[in-house]
Amino acid sequence: MKKAIVFLLIVISTLTLVGCAKCINTEYENVEVNIIDEYHRGMYVTPMIVGKVTTIRNHPAVYQITVEYNGVEYTISGSDIYNKYKEKVGQTAIGTLEIRTYDDGSIRYDIVSLE
Repeated sequence: MKKAIVFLLIVISTLTLVGCAKCINTEYENVEVNIIDEYHRGMYVTPMIVGKVTTIRNHPAVYQITVEYNGVEYTISGSDIYNKYKEKVGQTAIGTLEIRTYDDGSIRYDIVSLE
């Protein structure tokens, strides 16, 4: 029994000492990205039978544009972006790069929108 309590205390103390990195700075920069793919799936419904009741489950439409920056692919969603860039696959566009710096020294990059 004592071994289980000691093990539990070690696990709890380990989990409390490990924390998440905190974002200390966020910067935005306009960069040139390559549009590499577009994807659209229309809205559809699925009937589901639960016991004696039939319910309808709605699945929303999906609008996505995939871009590449520095060899990494990013997906940007939204019907406005999709309609503007759906016929520009293979071309370049200006994207907004979000640069997040964390207190542990790590840096994360993400393309968050297209101009």
